[in-house]
Amino acid sequence: MWGMVCLDDVMKSDSRREKMLPLEPASRFKRWIAHSIDLFLVSIIVRVSFPFLGKNILSKLVFRLFVEGKRLRELNLEPAVLFISVVLLVYTMIVYALCNSALMRRRGQTVGKWLFNIRVVNLDGTLPSVYTGIWKRELCFSCIFPLIAGVLLWQLVSLDAAKLVVGLYSLIDALSIFSEGGRCLHDRFAKTMVCRMPSVEPPGGLQGERDAAAGV
Repeated sequence: MWGMVCLDDVMKSDSRREKMLPLEPASRFKRWIAHSIDLFLVSIIVRVSFPFLGKNILSKLVFRLFVEGKRLRELNLEPAVLFISVVLLVYTMIVYALCNSALMRRRGQTVGKWLFNIRVVNLDGTLPSVYTGIWKRELCFSCIFPLIAGVLLWQLVSLDAAKLVVGLYSLIDALSIFSEGGRCLHDRFAKTMVCRMPSVEPPGGLQGERDAAAGV
């Protein structure tokens, strides 16, 4: 009985010590390559799957919404192009989430981060939820926010102004990786950071971190 109590104390001590270990930020190069791999994989999946799943439906929608019943000189293709772009962006976001949600939930990783042995964590070192790691950190900040801003600027100012602002928005977020601490704006928004995987996993594995944080 006494031996089991001592063993339990040792396990708790090891867990606390693991929690106290400082997080080692991942290198900027690995983060950039990992993100590029994620985007490349998703673009391949979208390019292969979308023509089979949505091309015919999208063509019919565009024809009925923007072409049907109009003369050639009355056609304005800008709304049609915007509509197609939004549909493709939403489809790409769904594909990205489906490809990476399981890894993010279990290990705090996307496919690219898994290949380079780095992961996303909350600032306290625990694993983020899928909402924080995928939707809030990447899709909301990098896709939905600029999309809304771009559409509003296009309607209120001009299409060129929308392109300029959205382009600057993306550029500033990308360059923020060189800021102090190496955290991009989307990391600051989601209160996360990208770090190297620990050389020794805590008791219960990576999922044990979330359970410990939740008091399970």
